[in-house]
Amino acid sequence: MAIHLSHLQKLQLQSKDGILFTQGRDTNDRECFVYIRVTRAGLNKVSDYQRAGQRMNLLDLGEVLMAGFGQEPSVMVKQHMEQKYNFAHP
Repeated sequence: MAIHLSHLQKLQLQSKDGILFTQGRDTNDRECFVYIRVTRAGLNKVSDYQRAGQRMNLLDLGEVLMAGFGQEPSVMVKQHMEQKYNFAHP
């Protein structure tokens, strides 16, 4: 299974825990968001994908913790990420 982002709109890395929050559009042009526990190698791949202008296969970056459709995660999703992973939203 692959999870692709065709257009990246926002990228936030919380380096303390290695959690990456992305917002963008999937290959079906739906707005989506994804939280990933990114590996060091995965961080390098983000730059590679951006330079090449390619769709990102998010599973190449690390472990997907939570994902959903829509422009922003719900309050419930944000609270879950804050409580379980100590992820601080801006």
